[in-house]
Order: sequence, then structure tokens, then C-alpha cells
Amino acid sequence: MQTGVPSDAGFSLMETLVALFVVALLSTAGGSLLLGALNGTDRVERLAQDIRRYEVASALMRDDFAAMTNRASAGSDGLSFPSGPVGTDGTREGLIFAFVRGGWARYDDEMLRSDLLRVEYERRGDELVRRIYTAPDPGPETPASERVLLSGVRSLTIRYLDEDVWYDAWVTPRAGPGADMADLVELRLEFTDDRVLTQRFLAGGVGR
Repeated sequence: MQTGVPSDAGFSLMETLVALFVVALLSTAGGSLLLGALNGTDRVERLAQDIRRYEVASALMRDDFAAMTNRASAGSDGLSFPSGPVGTDGTREGLIFAFVRGGWARYDDEMLRSDLLRVEYERRGDELVRRIYTAPDPGPETPASERVLLSGVRSLTIRYLDEDVWYDAWVTPRAGPGADMADLVELRLEFTDDRVLTQRFLAGGVGR
């Protein structure tokens, strides 16, 4: 003989729907948190990469400008007239800096050579490019090395300080001892992500 009140096993339809709704809410919240964490990690990694690029570019430019000399040099095309350090205001594409720097290793494949080389900086689209020639007076066959220092550059402006006066461009028509060179070079870069970077570099000392 059976005693007690019989009951149906399992959950009702309403209970099942409520449980599925709660699970869906938890899954959505968990997915959003995971996606946010992944996006945050990506942003941090991209920012860290950008900072490393800025640091490398800044170190190279600081070293180049510190080792600038007033030695005359011309481009590798053989058409331009030799001059001392040249710099533009940076607002247009093409060559923005050209000068000879010292302090390079004098030995290359066990051969003694000049410690001077020609350095050029070029604005190419949204990129800042550094180019070096292994000789102060490069020819068409002189080896050159290029490196994109920064990308995503929306605008670039440069000015030059000499004896407490700022100039928008710089040309040193006369080279050699006593030739006048800018004391300080300032670059202001605006990037496509609205970040702004302003850098100042002391210019030269070698051969001044």
C-alpha cells in the first residue's frame, strides 16, 4: 500500500526558462568581461610597442644631432651643391634633415675608413624615415641603410634655435671651423591617433 502524496520528478517549464535566462545573463556578463580584458591587453601591448618605437627614434635622433658636424656634403645624386647641415620646417614631404655626423666606427671588415657618414631624415607619407650613407660624400654606388622610425605621423613641424632666436628652416651655406650651426632642434609630431610628441635635441659640438 502506497503512502504520501506522489509528485512529478524534474523541473517545470517555467523553472527551466528562468534557469536558462540566468545562465544566459551570466554567460553574457562573463563574455563581456573577457572581451574587455582582451581588448585592454591589446591596447596595453600596442601602447608599449609605440613607447618602444618612440624611445628608439628619440635615441637615434639624439645621437645623430649630438654628433653633427659642420662638414660640407652633398646628396648621392651628384646634382646638389655641397653645404653644411640643412633642415626644413618639416611641413612638406621629402628630405627634412641632411648633415654629416661623426663618431662612427672606423673599422669595417678590417679596413680603416673615415668615421664620418651622411645622415638624412625624410618625411614619406605618414612615416619618418632615417637614411644613412657609409661615407660623408656618397655617390650613386655608396651603400645606404634606411629605417622607418615612426609611422602614423599626421603632421610634423620643426624649428631651430640659434642665439635665442627660433628659425623655421636652417641652411649652413658655409662649412668648416667657425661655421654657424643651430644650437637646438625642436620637433613636434602629431599622430593620427591624436597623440602629440615634442622633442628637443642639442645640435653638434664635433668640429664646431
